[in-house]
Amino acid sequence: MSARFLALACLLCSLSYALEVPIAVDNPAGFQGRRAVYVGIPFAPGTLSSPERLGIYAGEQQLPAQFTVLNRYPG
Repeated sequence: MSARFLALACLLCSLSYALEVPIAVDNPAGFQGRRAVYVGIPFAPGTLSSPERLGIYAGEQQLPAQFTVLNRYPG
């Protein structure tokens, strides 16, 4: 019984979860067309293993985006 519990616990620990960070972009100057938007979001150590797992969504639609790691926590 304890072996089954351990296997289940390991499986649950390996599952990823979705982290939603709402970002609102205003256009008070009324610029037309596409413009680049730069945002920095710190993640707690061990939260994000790779930036390839990130995405930007408007509702259900994934938007074009690129991500760059600027720094990492020491360790």
